[in-house]
Amino acid sequence: MKYIVYLILFSSLTSCIQDITLDLPPYETKIVVEGRIEPGIPPFVLLSNSLDLFASTSVNDLQNNFITNAQVFVNNGVDTVQLDLICTDSLPPQFIPIVAELLGYSPSELQNINICAYSTFDPNWFGVVGMTYNLEIYHEGEIYTSTTSILNPIPLDSLYFLERDNVPGFGYMHATLNDPPGLGNAYRWETRRTNHYSDGTEKDPVLIAPFNSSFDDQFFDGLNFGWYYDNPGSYDDSTMADNVKGFYQVGDTVVVKWSTIDHPVFEFLRYEDAQIANGGSPFASPINIPSNISNNGLGLWAGFSPYFDTVICQ
Repeated sequence: MKYIVYLILFSSLTSCIQDITLDLPPYETKIVVEGRIEPGIPPFVLLSNSLDLFASTSVNDLQNNFITNAQVFVNNGVDTVQLDLICTDSLPPQFIPIVAELLGYSPSELQNINICAYSTFDPNWFGVVGMTYNLEIYHEGEIYTSTTSILNPIPLDSLYFLERDNVPGFGYMHATLNDPPGLGNAYRWETRRTNHYSDGTEKDPVLIAPFNSSFDDQFFDGLNFGWYYDNPGSYDDSTMADNVKGFYQVGDTVVVKWSTIDHPVFEFLRYEDAQIANGGSPFASPINIPSNISNNGLGLWAGFSPYFDTVICQ
């Protein structure tokens, strides 16, 4: 009898299975903008074409996907400059660390690849606090625009390493902020360990943003607010045991980049973090990352106003 019951249950479950054919609309390629400007750093704009999620992709496809035939302009409200197409294999030595950080590569890694982006070495166009920068892109008969500002930086009130009682020698990075009154302030947190491994290599060649690295003052406007962050570089650190992943350790020297950002930049970064956290899970809610690029462009033109500090964990 129990086998008959199982057979009935199995039949009822399998009878609910139905093939579904989705009639997807034709894929439409869109321009993707990755642009930023900071105080003392030139504007940097990387252009590419979006890729079809369901199409096969190779390394050559990715390499050929960058856009190198556009005209890109930046206006500061007074003057306009046309950015030059500059490739990483022809960078002056003093700009290699800057471009490496913008692209998320170490300076040594950058020497092994060639990526072309739009920028200028004219110091008159390096970012200035308090300025608003308008971006214009002309590509294949279309015009794409965006605006961002380098706001006045809002420094941290305190920054310190705090060892965990139950994990001697390891802890998190803590900070407090006196948020200025006026709803709408937004921030981003990035860190980098500058001390070295036993073989002499630097622990974190570039700044790394943890998950949920950006937030606004919706819940602490005008208040003194405190928090702590984990160590994003630890998860790929083969020298750290699994039970201490996420921690900084005594002896680390940590640079914190604390940036004041405008709200469109915050919205993009917040949703980008959420999409990364979902990890492509089919059970997660779909996320459309907001863009501040006009004409249905994708991506971000972002102004960052950073405050830097360094903590020696001890």
